Amino acid sequence: MFYLASLVPSHGSPEKYTYGTVQTDTDGYASAEDLLHDIISEGNRVFELGVDELPGQAEDIRECLACNPGRVFMSLLFDEPDYFCIVELP
Repeated sequence: MFYLASLVPSHGSPEKYTYGTVQTDTDGYASAEDLLHDIISEGNRVFELGVDELPGQAEDIRECLACNPGRVFMSLLFDEPDYFCIVELP
């Protein structure tokens, strides 16, 4: 199953990003694309780092990752960048 996972500054190295909360309290999705579709259908504008042009207040954090999440996304939450990825868990 696929779940949304936040990417947050690491406690030990704030210049690096790592996994934050994984949203396992909700039903998982059969595919990452289904999860992305639901996020977008809720009215969120989602940007994929390395694919989409990011809004001015966002940064491409992929080189600052202390983890290996694969695809990294960003949406604006109260006009601040909110970075996340989609993880597959059993």
